[in-house]
Amino acid sequence: METFQEFSERWRTTILPLKKPASRSTMSSHLRLLNERLGACPLVDISYASVQAVFSDLAKEQLPRSVKNIHGTYVNLMGQAVREKLIEKYPKPVLPKIKKAAQDWLTLAQMRLIIKNSDDKHRPLLALLSEAGPRIGEALGLQVGDLTDQTLYIQRSIWCGKSQDPKTDNAVRKLYVSKELRDMLKSCANSGYLFHTRSGGPQWITELRKYTDSLLRSLQIEPVGFHAWRRGCASALASNIGMPTKILGGRLGHSHSGDLTLGVYCQIIEGADKEYVDRYAQELYG
Repeated sequence: METFQEFSERWRTTILPLKKPASRSTMSSHLRLLNERLGACPLVDISYASVQAVFSDLAKEQLPRSVKNIHGTYVNLMGQAVREKLIEKYPKPVLPKIKKAAQDWLTLAQMRLIIKNSDDKHRPLLALLSEAGPRIGEALGLQVGDLTDQTLYIQRSIWCGKSQDPKTDNAVRKLYVSKELRDMLKSCANSGYLFHTRSGGPQWITELRKYTDSLLRSLQIEPVGFHAWRRGCASALASNIGMPTKILGGRLGHSHSGDLTLGVYCQIIEGADKEYVDRYAQELYG
């Protein structure tokens, strides 16, 4: 009779490799926590009471969102057990409630100030984050060939220094960029990655974060993560420039909205973002 640990090890070697590198790393750590608590128990004997005890115990030492993420790995694992007909169903525990916290974001004025005061090496990247709002991994994954005149093609992401597919299918996209940003990006490299180390590989997030934290403190802005630029870009394009939701969602690489007409039938026309980006560039770069 297969135990939870025996099955999880088989799942780790057969199913987990199909996940993205970042997911593999995170889920592996989740498996260790689950095996510490459920490992010796046969799959068929896992009860609601035992599973609830596990997640109630985890809630004492982990943040609610972390508990939810561990639960996601548990669901992936047990769902596979159901597909293999090892069990008919699996217990679904009650999880701690996640309190919606305020999210860091940068205003248009702050992003403009940051670009103006950044050094020549980092200005193109910070301008890209401010104007186009890519995820930081997408930005670091850009190569010279991804920029054609004023069109930027996002087709890969960087995680721990290695290239991988973007987060979702919608994340593969083409963006119009302003002349100001195009010229800055063209100055970055002649080949390979736009934002690169001395050896030619993609820049590391940790080194970039050291620079941005220092820069923001010098400008009397509270240091924030790179997603704050993404939120700031979206907020400015929507509120200051009035970019339509469909076009904005396409630029950010978001999935379709729940509305059938806007989210499914209405398609994104390439170049429809041009007039909004040009107006935004005037605000961003002065």
